[in-house]
Amino acid sequence: MRVQRTFGFAAAAVCVLGMVSACATCPDPATAMPTSLAAESTPETHMQAAMSYLEMVGLEAAMEVQLQSILDMQVAMDPSLAPLRGVFLDFYRRCMSLEILGPRMAEILTSSFTELELRQLAWFYGTDVGQRAIRDMPGMMQRAGEVGEEIASEHLDELNRSVRQFRASHPELFHDAP
Repeated sequence: MRVQRTFGFAAAAVCVLGMVSACATCPDPATAMPTSLAAESTPETHMQAAMSYLEMVGLEAAMEVQLQSILDMQVAMDPSLAPLRGVFLDFYRRCMSLEILGPRMAEILTSSFTELELRQLAWFYGTDVGQRAIRDMPGMMQRAGEVGEEIASEHLDELNRSVRQFRASHPELFHDAP
C-alpha cells in the first residue's frame, strides 16, 4: 500500500536525519573528551547514555523539522497525498515522539556503540566541529542524494534496457510479461 510505504520511508528518514540535527544542550567543550567511565557499564547506564545522547542532539525537535520536509517531498512526488497531510502529521506526532521512539533508537545506539563511545559522541557533538557537523550534515546528505539522482537519471535508459532484457529472458518471473 502506498501510504504504508510512505509512512515507512518517512519514519526511517525522520529517525536517521533527526540524529544529525540541532543540539539542544551541549556539554562544555573545554571539558576533555572522556577516555574512561567512572564506574563499570551496566545495561541501565548504557541505555541512559544513549537516551542522554538522543536528548542532547535534540532528536525530538529535529524530528518535527524533518517530518515537515519529508511530507513536503512525499506530496511533491505524489500529489494525491496532499489531503492526507494533516492525518500524517497527527499520526507522526502521536506515534513518533521521543518518549515512544527514544527507547528503540537507544537500543540501536547501544547495539552499535559502547557506553563510553556514546559519551564520547555526546562530547564531540558539544564541540564547535560537532555543532558544525550537526548543522551542515542534513544539507550535505541532501546534496549527495541529488548527485545520486542526477547520476541515476543519466543512466536511466541503460537501466530500462537492462530491465526489458531481463524481463524478456525470464517471463516466468513476471505475471504481466508480454
